[in-house]
Amino acid sequence: MFRNFAVKSFAVAALLSMNLLNAGQPEKNSFKETTSLLDAGGPFYLYYSSERIVASLDEKINAVRDLCIASLPQGEAAQKELIAKYFSFASNLMKGSGVSEISGAGASSISREGDLYSNKFFMHHYKEKNKGLLWRLFGAAPHSLNDELGLLPADTAYGEFFDFDARLLWNFLKSESEKSGIDKLKKVFADFETTLKNKDVDLEKLLESCDGRFGQIVTLKPDRMSVIPVGINKFVQIPQPGIALFIKVKDDYLFEILKKKLSRFIPPPASGAVQPDPNDKKIIIAFPLPLPLPFSPVIVQENGYLIIASNSELLDSIRSAGKNASGLISTPEFKALSAGTPDSGNGFKFVSERFTRTLTDIQFGIMRTPTGEGTAAAEAMRRLNPMSNLKVYGIWQVRDDGIFTTFNSNLSVGDILVLQCAVVPTAIVSGMLLPALSSAREKARRINCMSNLKQMGLALKQYSMDHNDKFPELDGAAGLEALRKNDYLSDYKVYTCPSSNTVRQGKAGQSLAEENVSYIYFGGFSEGENPDMPIAFDKPLDHSRFVNVLFVDGHVQGYIGFFKNCTDVVNMLKSRNNYSVDDLKRLDEKAAKLGAQINK
Repeated sequence: MFRNFAVKSFAVAALLSMNLLNAGQPEKNSFKETTSLLDAGGPFYLYYSSERIVASLDEKINAVRDLCIASLPQGEAAQKELIAKYFSFASNLMKGSGVSEISGAGASSISREGDLYSNKFFMHHYKEKNKGLLWRLFGAAPHSLNDELGLLPADTAYGEFFDFDARLLWNFLKSESEKSGIDKLKKVFADFETTLKNKDVDLEKLLESCDGRFGQIVTLKPDRMSVIPVGINKFVQIPQPGIALFIKVKDDYLFEILKKKLSRFIPPPASGAVQPDPNDKKIIIAFPLPLPLPFSPVIVQENGYLIIASNSELLDSIRSAGKNASGLISTPEFKALSAGTPDSGNGFKFVSERFTRTLTDIQFGIMRTPTGEGTAAAEAMRRLNPMSNLKVYGIWQVRDDGIFTTFNSNLSVGDILVLQCAVVPTAIVSGMLLPALSSAREKARRINCMSNLKQMGLALKQYSMDHNDKFPELDGAAGLEALRKNDYLSDYKVYTCPSSNTVRQGKAGQSLAEENVSYIYFGGFSEGENPDMPIAFDKPLDHSRFVNVLFVDGHVQGYIGFFKNCTDVVNMLKSRNNYSVDDLKRLDEKAAKLGAQINK
């Protein structure tokens, strides 16, 4: 008996040992292949195997499909069939895209000289699993990027070029939609092609005309500052920007389309000027728009590229950079950022600290009010934003086993992830608190505004006592000016709503006008009239869905509602009060007159 027990115990122990040994064996994955391109020993190193989750994607899609179909009532066979088709379409997109062929991904960061990190990211697939769209969409083998880099002017703040097969993407999506059997999907693609055809654009010919490479740049001129509007009475001063787009083309089909479609914006040659050569591939466009920036687009086709630049000066800078090698590649900033990066690839991206700093300044300006409120919150968001001083230069390469990206930056991959993790919760908390704080602040402003109207009411009473019970005759700010210049109410602050973004407080000695008065005044009324007649109220839209109204008898009342003009306020009051026919006529006339006057 003891012997049998010992034998059984030994057998159980042996089985457990085998299971433990099997459990400890490493899982087969792409760790070795993926990490072979990464750098160990730095502040960040990561590998993720996606094989298990990718293998179950189709199963999960089918499970969701079955759940959706099961939730439908009996007798909905057509609807169930349609749902099955949509899920089949999604599954085929996933398989055809190449997502299901991703075996793993890895990233690393190591320190470089100065404040830079060398960051690498690799999305791997096994060489035999390379049929997906993802591995063909962004070009084939890496190639030299020197020609494209040479086009970037020295003051480039943002620039990127990339391989992209637009025709391949269109054909893939169109083919999958046709195979799906879903009429609505097929109609979307057919209608799009028909719409272009009706505009004399052959989509197939257009896609064939593009040679699979695109680019865009943003320049910032530090010696020229531009003031741009970022809201009502809110402006930000930034270095003068310029924008250019690049499309590599095989022929002039796209250029001729643009030339034809934009013909009404192409100014005729000046009298006596040399007539342009019809074969010259250059278009200068004149838009009749008053803009705060120099914007007179130029379109040219040269050296295999169609270039759309925001003005002729930028085009000249692009040409000069290419001819004289005096562009971005010659600057110390680019040389430092690009050190150690490959010379060939399927695309590159350059982001200067000047670019991210300018974007942050614009965001800062949007958050601030004309009176300076919001400065503290904007400054806090600036400090929290990890991208506020970001600088990057990176290149990506399409390989036979995946897509490999290497980029130098003043942030490591870990920095970006950790800082974003810190920003997101803070943004969520701020998003919860700011509406409550904003609501409380708006209520305080409404009360302040109500106090302003009450003071006006007292001043109007005093005025009427001195003028045979009559209030100032003129409408609008001109009527309130009678109170100011005769010292019934001379405090400019009382005439300004704290919520207004369109009115600025008047200065000492300045007459009241619509530009420095936040209130609508209905002149010509007198004591003894209908006490519910309005004589003053907030200019519409100063408060969010709210308006304060001062009445003839001196009381002030607030009303909730959306009032976009004077007529809306008057119509609301007409629905709440009993006015005579003559009073109704007077109110309508004054609302129309002052509404037109304010909107001039």
